[in-house]
Amino acid sequence: MPATVAVPASLQALLHGAIDYAGLFPPARLSMEETVRRYLAHQAGPDAWMLGRLVLPAARLADLGALPGVLMPEAPLRLSVLAGHGAAPDTFATNLRADLAAIAAFQQCFDAEVRVEALEVRLPERLQRAADVQGVLQALWMAIDHAAPGSVPLTALFLEVPRSERQRALVEAVSEALPAFDLPRLHVGLKLRCGGLRPEAIPTADFVAFFLAACRRAGVRFKATAGLHHPLRHWDAALGVPAHGFLNVLGAAVLARVHPIGPARIRRILEADEPEALRFDDDGLTWDDLHAGLEQIRDARTHSATAFGSCSFAEPVRALRRLGWLP
Repeated sequence: MPATVAVPASLQALLHGAIDYAGLFPPARLSMEETVRRYLAHQAGPDAWMLGRLVLPAARLADLGALPGVLMPEAPLRLSVLAGHGAAPDTFATNLRADLAAIAAFQQCFDAEVRVEALEVRLPERLQRAADVQGVLQALWMAIDHAAPGSVPLTALFLEVPRSERQRALVEAVSEALPAFDLPRLHVGLKLRCGGLRPEAIPTADFVAFFLAACRRAGVRFKATAGLHHPLRHWDAALGVPAHGFLNVLGAAVLARVHPIGPARIRRILEADEPEALRFDDDGLTWDDLHAGLEQIRDARTHSATAFGSCSFAEPVRALRRLGWLP
């Protein structure tokens, strides 16, 4: 599409604060100092309206705290912290409690410099039965309530279901259980991993469509992560497989919230690979005969497709500009 003189209002609504910066993670693997420097530079740049939180593991909080004071901004850094790991539920719970204690101590020590607003938690790999989900979520909630009853300004929690032959059943079980744990002060949702360093790490469009439909059906939010450097679905030459586009994922979630479409039609939106397929203007977003107005997009960003993580902020922005969506 031709370059425009201004960003369409619908694209602004879709991407406002949408990109969580994860420069510490592969393939970027930047140092903590360089990650924070780049985040602050993006925060001060013309495209800052698209920038979300800074993502880091709980194990790296000490590295952030050790940075020279000159790196710290005048406004607090907004953080999304990865916490908890472990194959077995008991190991997961032990590690989660340790991470939460470290997060609470870090927030107390650097209260003026940072705000830990979100947690991203990968559920135990050995979580195999849907019947076990309720117990794991209850233990998780108790650990959070005990470690950070008010000392950490959390507003969001995203849970990732590890890949396995039982992943679909567990996604359904977790999504159906989450509304009972959602609170006005802390919203809970799922985390969708869209890529990785190996071909098999990229989920099929069929699975992503299933995931989005499950979230819509249960009324839960989600955050996407990994592999979303390009706006549209495209061929990843390095991995030799098709890769997902962040506009496809966010746009499909928005349209699925507005219209009662099933996984098959959601998949078609995810597979759109031409800029003309997703149409943005000042009235809304359109794909085929489906339309979402500005307020519907904003509502979906709040209650459905909340953000996506990327190890680069510049790369998605450059791609948007190259395709003519940014001036």
